[in-house]
Amino acid sequence: MVVSSYDRGKEKRERKSELQEDIEKAERKRLEHESFQSSLQNSGNATETPPDDAEEESQEDADTERAARLYESQNQARQGGGAVDLAKEKLKEKAKEEVTKQVKRVVERRAAQAAASAAGEAGAAAAGSVIASTAPIWGSILAIIGAIIGIIALIIIVIMATCNDSWATRWTSTAASWAGILPEDVCAAFSVESGGSGSTGGAGASREVPYDQCTDAQKQELALQNNVPYPAQRAPELDTLISCITTQVAAMGYTQADLGSIFTYENRNPSCNYTRGQDSLEPLCGVCIHTQFSCHYGGREGTSGSLAVDFGLGDARNNALYTAVTNAATACNAGFILDEGDHLHVSTTSCDTDGAGDF
Repeated sequence: MVVSSYDRGKEKRERKSELQEDIEKAERKRLEHESFQSSLQNSGNATETPPDDAEEESQEDADTERAARLYESQNQARQGGGAVDLAKEKLKEKAKEEVTKQVKRVVERRAAQAAASAAGEAGAAAAGSVIASTAPIWGSILAIIGAIIGIIALIIIVIMATCNDSWATRWTSTAASWAGILPEDVCAAFSVESGGSGSTGGAGASREVPYDQCTDAQKQELALQNNVPYPAQRAPELDTLISCITTQVAAMGYTQADLGSIFTYENRNPSCNYTRGQDSLEPLCGVCIHTQFSCHYGGREGTSGSLAVDFGLGDARNNALYTAVTNAATACNAGFILDEGDHLHVSTTSCDTDGAGDF
């Protein structure tokens, strides 16, 4: 049980009080005894009987006992005071140790905080130094990345412009196929016009948006099965017909730009050039813009490439221009001519399907 300093002080005071009382009692007894002895000597009365030896011995024993108790009380008081002082010293030492520990912990914590702060400042300074020292390098890297992005964007723009210029479309696809870098139907992905023959391509309107599902290996196999060239191309006689028409139109005062887009084989879904647009193969390679066996696919029997061309003739219809191109196609011995409203369809004489609804 822990004894408080207050209780220890109270106990000490009580012991001192008891000791003082014993001392006072002993002092009174001593005074009484001395008074009694003095009275005997002064009286001179020989008849008065002094205390006998037994009484004196008893009195001495009592005094001795009281003195012993007094000594014991004094000794206990001294021992109690020593214990109290020892306890106080221990408490002081313990308090001193606790204060020392607290101070040590505070010092250690502040030292750790100072070290962490110094480390953070050093790290920040090091990071700033690294960034500052590598700034020229990062600037060069960012400049290179920006240049690469610009080159890629320029390439895409050039491809889109080329693929949407029908005169250059065939050359682009053929060159890409020869180089082996890009698929031969690269223009299909960048075409913003209709497929190989305009929006309807002389073959009737498309049933849904075409998309290419066949791989290059499948296209090559289909080209062999259907006896058509791979990659897709114009038949030589179609090139001759187009050249003749453009020359005739130029002689009438029109420019190449007036003819607008010029589409031959299909660019929207290139697989159709190798299936001849057959409906039975659409689940394999996707839907086609033109009807099956269209002259844009070489008809039923053509083996040298596309046999039909669609002239866009500009965004706004110019009836005089349509008439001029129709007359030029007739003069160039075209096999079939059809005004489809937003473009003019023309095919060669060798195509075996035009005129029968397979445009």
